[in-house]
Amino acid sequence: MEIRHALHRGRTARAGSKGAALAVLATAQLVIGLDYSIVNVALPDIGRSLGFTDGTVQWVISAKTMTFGGFLLLGGREPPDLLGRRRMSMAALSLFGLASLAGGLAQHAGLLIAARAAQGIGGAVLFPSTLSLVNTTYEEGRERNRAIAVWGSAGAGGLSLGVLAGGVLTGLREGLASLLERSGFEVVGQAGDAAGLLALAREHHPELLIVDIRMPPTYSTEGLEAARVIRGELPEAGILLLSAHVVVEHATELLAGGRGVGYVLKRRVTDVDEFVDTLERISRGGSVVDPALVQELVAARRRDDPLAVLTAREREVLGLMAEGRSNAGIARRLWVTEGTVEKHVRSIMAKLALPETDDDHRRVLTVIAYLETR
Repeated sequence: MEIRHALHRGRTARAGSKGAALAVLATAQLVIGLDYSIVNVALPDIGRSLGFTDGTVQWVISAKTMTFGGFLLLGGREPPDLLGRRRMSMAALSLFGLASLAGGLAQHAGLLIAARAAQGIGGAVLFPSTLSLVNTTYEEGRERNRAIAVWGSAGAGGLSLGVLAGGVLTGLREGLASLLERSGFEVVGQAGDAAGLLALAREHHPELLIVDIRMPPTYSTEGLEAARVIRGELPEAGILLLSAHVVVEHATELLAGGRGVGYVLKRRVTDVDEFVDTLERISRGGSVVDPALVQELVAARRRDDPLAVLTAREREVLGLMAEGRSNAGIARRLWVTEGTVEKHVRSIMAKLALPETDDDHRRVLTVIAYLETR
């Protein structure tokens, strides 16, 4: 029995050690992808702020590309016994981190180019050494396949997060435009203020607009006001409002104005797949409400709340309805059958004395109009 317990503790310890190792290796791959895309997005603005010429900006890009490609074969070779794979990886990660710090503090072109070149060397050694560690640390088969999947996904995630982080550095607008183009959308224009947004909308008649509620010059509700005007002039255009935090009045006012509208918090943009799905749903005429807004509305209800007649499951279904999800979408989220969801919807409509309808958008408007009276 004692031997069996000791073996169990040994297996648990090894599993924990391998999990920690995978976290470190995946983080290294994440950093490589993050750096690659964040600099490419932010570099034009960085170059303008430091007075770089177009040629200098190109050298900043090429310095890392050339050293990364040139040293990649060397980094992929078997490391000397004195160093070993782990030491090689840690040395490369340290070099990459120090070079990144130097690049971030650089105030002239020479230092930035040198820092980027050093990053290329560090990345060229780090990339193959971490992959080698994945292959040697984990047993062939399911364990190794899972580790490689996590390691590769971290790199892909770094590329996506880098686009968004670069957008934070240079403005969310540029980062979103780059993300949308990478996701297959055609970006017909960008505007830095409400007047520019209105001009672009009138010129291009886009199918979908992404509007920040707060825009220059006062950063109050200029974006919301522009969205109202666009909704009146281009009723078929989808509009997605972005906000840093939940403002109930802003959301419900536009959501009550027609089909193809949405309101989400800016932090949702980091989940690329979910954000792209949101845009596609709005483009198809659906309405999307951020879950945080639904929670805010429900939390603010009066003491004599009519929702008190609903069961916990019915409230959950109602919340998902308010997010713009169809019966099939709610069923997938709650792991129940679509028929069960239909029964809950009928019960909710009956208890709240609301008209039942098969139109997803009217369902959302009904829920929002009802919650607005809280």
